[in-house]
Amino acid sequence: MLSRSARFTSRRRQAVFYPALGIMFLLGIAGFLLYSNAHLYKRGTDFAGQAGLLQAEVVKLERQNEELQSRLAKTNTQEYLEKAARERMNLKKPGEEVVAVIAPKEKDDGQKKLEEKSIWRKIWEKIESLAGD
Repeated sequence: MLSRSARFTSRRRQAVFYPALGIMFLLGIAGFLLYSNAHLYKRGTDFAGQAGLLQAEVVKLERQNEELQSRLAKTNTQEYLEKAARERMNLKKPGEEVVAVIAPKEKDDGQKKLEEKSIWRKIWEKIESLAGD
């Protein structure tokens, strides 16, 4: 059997061990709850930032939708239909004359180089013009 002092120490260890174990358990739960709370707070701020961005995009898309609706309303007018018919289908009103302007073709690089005079040719022509005066 255990002596009285050994039993006393054993009870004393138990009296210290179980409360310490309980405190460590409670600290572990508190730490877990703090971590979970911080994680949820971070996710909440991330979602709030995304919500702000999405709200700005909604406003932008609503403005773009209004602009497109106004452009669509303009396309249903008689003036727009006449303009589109003239430009795209080359139609004209009775009594009107159509004039087409054709831009001159640009010369390719090979012809431009042949037409450009070399520096020596320019100098020679300058000398001839001075000598002929």
